[in-house]
Amino acid sequence: MSYHTALVLSGGGARGAYQIGAWRALKELGISFEMITSTSVGTLNAALIMMNDETKAQQLWYKISTEQILAFPQAAATNYSFKQLTRQLRSLSKTAMKEKGVSTLPLQKLMVQTLDEAKLKTSSIKFYICTTRLKGLKEKVVAIHSIKQSWKWLTASAAFFPAMQPVRIQGEDYVDGGYRNDFPLDVALSKGAKECICIDAKGPGVRKKISLPENVVNVQLRSPWPLGSFLIFDSKRSKVNERLGYLEMLKYFGKYTGFWYTFSNMTDWQTNWQAFIMSLSAQEFALLKKSNFWQKFYKYHGKKVSLEQVGEAFVELIGRILRLPADRSYTKEQFLNAFMKKKTELSFPPELVRSFNEWVELYYKDYFFLSKKNQFLFLDALLEKDMHLSKWFIEQTEVLFIAAKFFQFFKK
Repeated sequence: MSYHTALVLSGGGARGAYQIGAWRALKELGISFEMITSTSVGTLNAALIMMNDETKAQQLWYKISTEQILAFPQAAATNYSFKQLTRQLRSLSKTAMKEKGVSTLPLQKLMVQTLDEAKLKTSSIKFYICTTRLKGLKEKVVAIHSIKQSWKWLTASAAFFPAMQPVRIQGEDYVDGGYRNDFPLDVALSKGAKECICIDAKGPGVRKKISLPENVVNVQLRSPWPLGSFLIFDSKRSKVNERLGYLEMLKYFGKYTGFWYTFSNMTDWQTNWQAFIMSLSAQEFALLKKSNFWQKFYKYHGKKVSLEQVGEAFVELIGRILRLPADRSYTKEQFLNAFMKKKTELSFPPELVRSFNEWVELYYKDYFFLSKKNQFLFLDALLEKDMHLSKWFIEQTEVLFIAAKFFQFFKK
């Protein structure tokens, strides 16, 4: 069997480090490709990938800041609180309205520094980007490997109008490719790709509905975790996202296991789960026989799981409630130790730039008394003291009750 493999990179703004981590994993796995199609921040990452300098790509994202991409008064400000984030976004909005878009000169400078056009010309990899002509919002696909001053087209593909100024090329204004095609899988197919490795950084643009031919292999990588703000760049968040991309690509190809977290392949949670359910009372075991119990659990988990994965999925649920870091791999011992440490040190996670939605969710989890986290901790405290729980109360909190019982099982 032979494939014509394409790497497809979506938009995603400040979340783009995720794609570099995934690419590093592909290199480690020895998986190559003959074509890249990209949009928006995917074009910056594609340029880095075309240079084939893993260290440079990683270091760029590890040191990146908003002021390297956008020019507005608060671009260099810290944004590790909700108040700081709103102040920075307000500054961005005011500048964009006053100047009809924030200047893209910092981004253009970054593109010039990143790109070696001689390497583009000699590379065997074909490189296509999507941008949008502002007049009529018409999509334009550009073969970067065969043109001069390619940095202009790369900047245009990532110019998120109206927050950023359009880029003028050959008498026309061009803006972010995400306006017409944020996930250019169709471009890869039109260029003859038979295998597409798609890395989704969760851009906010338009996504086309595509019916894949039966003879095309499609690898889709999209993190279940939120990846932070779209417009505000932060080196700490980028490090987390880059490591997530790396680990999740390795998980996709079977080097690790887990959905939310990353476990070594030798990690066995199912034996613990089987011993745990044998320890349940008849009343508690009856909860597991209810079909709506599993419907609720799948909703908590984010997807259906097989019976052989239930133990791992419940362990991951507890980890998410306790907010264990996801950007690292764990052995069973390491994860259980992190359980116990977090139980005694529950607090806000380390400083990271978060999106508006993440801040809302964080405050809900910490301060709303009926949040999953607070219900779980309440149940854990009651079980710790061997207090009797009514049948009605158990049924109202059934999934979190089983999770808290499983947590107690590990502690004992």
